[in-house]
Amino acid sequence: MLSIAVCDDDELHCKRTVALIRNTPGFENSLIREFSRAENLLDSISEDHYLPDVAVLDIQMDEMDGIELAMRLNRSVPECQIIFLTGYISYATRAYDAEHVFYVLKTETDKKRRAYILNHFLEGFRTTVFRQTLFAEFERKAHEICLLYT
Repeated sequence: MLSIAVCDDDELHCKRTVALIRNTPGFENSLIREFSRAENLLDSISEDHYLPDVAVLDIQMDEMDGIELAMRLNRSVPECQIIFLTGYISYATRAYDAEHVFYVLKTETDKKRRAYILNHFLEGFRTTVFRQTLFAEFERKAHEICLLYT
């Protein structure tokens, strides 16, 4: 099951993001945790050993911005994929200082386009995870077969 962290200090945007993810085919049953502060997400990782596969982050937040949060996630959970869902295009170049980044504007006038972009990323991520799982299973079976013949 895919674990997705959504961090946005705007409760309405946070709820909309969660609803968008839940309405994406294949992600209805994902484990989604909401965070209103960057520190809450980091605390959950360090104290509760929470390891999100994907983090959907707002950039403009109080105390710590989403870019700093993403760079900290890169260090603590390097496998975590980052999606910036923000209302500010001006952060786009700085956002790529963090790794594993996908940038989506909240202010996209066409909500269907915004949903398409987010869904496209999630589908690509799901396909990649599926391939990695399939490859790991193939490697395990190949190893078992090798043990049988040695």
